[in-house]
Amino acid sequence: MRKMFKAKPKPGCLIAIAVVLLMIGGCISYIYMKTDPLVFASEAVRVKIPTGTIVIIDDYKEPSFPTGDGNSFTVLQIPLDKIDEFSETLENSSDWKPLPLPKELAENENFLQPTFMSGGRGEIPITSATGHYIFIDEQEEYDKEHNSRTYAVATPFYKRHSFNYRFGLFNDKDGKLYIWSIDT
Repeated sequence: MRKMFKAKPKPGCLIAIAVVLLMIGGCISYIYMKTDPLVFASEAVRVKIPTGTIVIIDDYKEPSFPTGDGNSFTVLQIPLDKIDEFSETLENSSDWKPLPLPKELAENENFLQPTFMSGGRGEIPITSATGHYIFIDEQEEYDKEHNSRTYAVATPFYKRHSFNYRFGLFNDKDGKLYIWSIDT
């Protein structure tokens, strides 16, 4: 009769399997988080998107793994009967500011366009729009949240080696909400 031996996995093999499973789980959860562009948009620009909003563009470049780098360009049409109410919500928000852009952002408008580092995905009508904008510097947010100086936030966002920010613009003329998010 043959003896049955049970092979014991080596610790290195177990670690490799655990890492692969974590990577797969991370990718699945990241993709799952991005499945609803309205939820993504709401979280990205810190405002509740009105019911009935229509997604016009949802151009999402999945992040590279394991760095998490990626970008997203979203254009939403706020319902015409809710434009004034949405404008008022933005006006009362501490995160959103009235247009026009401040000098530093206006002088570096090319960094706020989805054509920057992503090809021809469309344009945000920054100079012709009226309404509100939001600019969130993810590196600055990280430093504040962790009470650290992990990133060189004293360097302007457009001069850094990595770009990690979100820009949103609501054009109250036509009710379109543009969201450009980049993480390099």
